[in-house]
Amino acid sequence: MNKVLSFAIIFSSFIGFCQSPKATAAIQVQQGLEQHRQMAQNSLFKNLKFKNVG
Repeated sequence: MNKVLSFAIIFSSFIGFCQSPKATAAIQVQQGLEQHRQMAQNSLFKNLKFKNVG
């Protein structure tokens, strides 16, 4: 019984620790969005129209 209880405590603390993601800083999100806009404007394929064939 003691081993089962110890395993349950260790396992639950491990699961709780693994599910705490770190948030991305707002400045990094803004920089990424700006980079995405610049890449879209400078893309060689920006005027190419795609057609869904599926």
